[in-house]
Formats: sequence, structure tokens, C-alpha cells
Amino acid sequence: MTLALAELKGQAVLDLVTDSPAVVIACDSVLEFRGQIFGKPKDAAQARDRWRKMRGSGGVLHTGHFVAARTNDTWRISKRVANTVVRFADLSDAEIDAYIETGEPLFVAGAFTIDGLGGPFIIRIDGDPHNVVGISLPLVRQMLLDLEIPWHTLWKRKDSAGAARRLIVWPLLASQRQPAHLFARRERTVPAFPGEGHRAVGEPCDFIAERGHEFA
Repeated sequence: MTLALAELKGQAVLDLVTDSPAVVIACDSVLEFRGQIFGKPKDAAQARDRWRKMRGSGGVLHTGHFVAARTNDTWRISKRVANTVVRFADLSDAEIDAYIETGEPLFVAGAFTIDGLGGPFIIRIDGDPHNVVGISLPLVRQMLLDLEIPWHTLWKRKDSAGAARRLIVWPLLASQRQPAHLFARRERTVPAFPGEGHRAVGEPCDFIAERGHEFA
């Protein structure tokens, strides 16, 4: 399911990309817990109910990855899934209620983060920690290699012909409602979404840029 959703997101962005070369990376995550699939909770009550079930236990965070690389106006695509086992602390009701009140659990798969306020509630992981954030960087590196794009070449500001390089990435945001902004490596200059001050979850680069910003 995560792979199918990641592909839908990525395919939607491909039509918006006019630059070449370009890379599009789309991800989607869910938590598998006791045979159930937990995406983003629909409201605070559901987030609270899930945490009361998850505390002192664990689950598997699955993230589907869709990577598309465009060169010479041709797209090449790679699709894979990363899985990480997550173990939760045995939270008190007061801790759960306080966490829900922050609003953070409402915007993320499984109703938790490892890189935000929920970090202290994760006592152990087995697998890639980046995957829990929302994107497995080691997996993306390998997927790019499969597409004949070495990871370190993304650090270059210009290619061998002097053309500007861009990294176009579906935003791994706390709320994935639209491809409004894209990642690149600079300081943050815009909010996650217009009118929303909620922070991004899982920033593989240093910045959330507006569509088409040059990767520097």
C-alpha cells in the first residue's frame, strides 16, 4: 500500500517537472501494529486510542519509496519499500494526553515521530532510523545508484556541461496534502504549507523550497 501511494504522489509531481536533469522522490509511510495498519489518525481521540494500545509494545514502520530520474527528457523509475521495527515506551495516560495536545501525532503515520516531541517515547528501533523519519536515505542512495546516479553527484551545483542541477523531491511533511513545496539544500525560507506553521517531518535536505528551486 505504501509503495502504491508513494508512486501516486511521485507520478503526480512528474507532470510538473520541466527541468532536465531532475530527480523526484516520493514516500509514504504506515505503521503496522498487531496486524492493523495505522496511517495518520483522523482526530485526537483516535490518536489517543492508538497510543494507549501501542505503549509498552512495538510495531513495524513501512515506507514506500518512489524515485524517478530524468535525463534527456526520459524518466527512469525505481520503487522499493523500507521496514523498521519500532519499540515504544510505556507511557502514562498523562504523557499520552499531553502529547496529543501538542497536535504533532495528528500529522504523522502511526501518530508518533522520532525526530520531534515524540522522540523520547521511542526506546528502540531495529533497522534504518531515517526510515522512521519518513525517508530511508541509505535506500534512496541505492535506488539512485540503480538509476546510475551516484549520491555524491547531487552535491554538485552544476553538471559537467555547466547546467544548473535541481533536486525535486515530494515533501515529507507532517501533512502530505498537496505537492506545494519541494526540498532542496538551503536554509528554510517558506512554511510547510501556505497558512500553516506546522513543521516538516523528515528533512533529507536542509530546506523546503518552492517548486523548481535550484538544488545548490
